[in-house]
Amino acid sequence: MAKAAPKYLAREMSMSEAVSEAMSELQTLAEEMREAFDNTPESLQGGGVGEARGEAADNLENLSEPDVPTSLEAIKVAWSVRELSPSKLRKQSRSDRRNDALETAKLEEIKDDEASSEELAGDAETLRDEIENLMSDAENVEFPGMYG
Repeated sequence: MAKAAPKYLAREMSMSEAVSEAMSELQTLAEEMREAFDNTPESLQGGGVGEARGEAADNLENLSEPDVPTSLEAIKVAWSVRELSPSKLRKQSRSDRRNDALETAKLEEIKDDEASSEELAGDAETLRDEIENLMSDAENVEFPGMYG
């Protein structure tokens, strides 16, 4: 039997909301990794998995939310996300959740025509650079396995 093609959902929100949602998910991941590190026995915190958990938590906690210029806050952005069943959503890996959060912050399709005006182009380029830096930093976070 052939596997069903994945379904995609269209998402749309303001640029400010998209950046905030992405950062919220990254902060949730930081809290999970900090909790995992704190729950690692002290004798193992300096070892491979314990150290990796601490580094992942530190790196995620140090991510800075890009400043969305006032001129761009209300501009709508749109993208598609893969629809996951509740059970698949619960089983999603931390790196997949990070990648989904970063997808939320990408500025690929701006819905509002006003964003193409020259006066907003500089603000958009600055924000795009900040988001690319955030994405680069977040993509470098290594999530250790649960047991090694």
